[in-house]
Amino acid sequence: VYVTRAQTTFLKNLRSGVMKALLQQDFEYFDKNPAGALQERLNRDAEQLGSNIIELPKNILGKVTCILLATYQVSLVCPMHMFIIAMLPLPIAAFLQYKLDNIINGFDSRGRKLAEEAAAGTAEVLKEIRTVRQFATERRETARFAHSELLRAEVTERARVIS
Repeated sequence: VYVTRAQTTFLKNLRSGVMKALLQQDFEYFDKNPAGALQERLNRDAEQLGSNIIELPKNILGKVTCILLATYQVSLVCPMHMFIIAMLPLPIAAFLQYKLDNIINGFDSRGRKLAEEAAAGTAEVLKEIRTVRQFATERRETARFAHSELLRAEVTERARVIS
């Protein structure tokens, strides 16, 4: 209950602060950054930050404690030379996991960019719907949106397969 309340309060304050900062930007900023992309990023990043700032330390502490206790228990039961041999590959496995996380973060970053572009394109089309209909480009805009969603789904799927 308290975690949810803390996350809600944190998200409300974060979104309000970001919105205040956005409203103080020059017009050129909004010419370079479409409103749909800004909204998509604000929503996604605020949710992610809210869950990470509250839940992540709790999860990390819990998992580290479990690992240390399990390692201690194994060291008591297992002969010392066997324990050392079993622990030797851990630094290599940790390094490979770090590299794999970097690759997955790259895919996630590309997926976020594609989602922002899709949101920006959608917002632009909806904002200029009269122009779109006037030039009869609904099918082209729909196909463009579907293509960007397909690209985002492929990147997300690759990241899931790798992890």
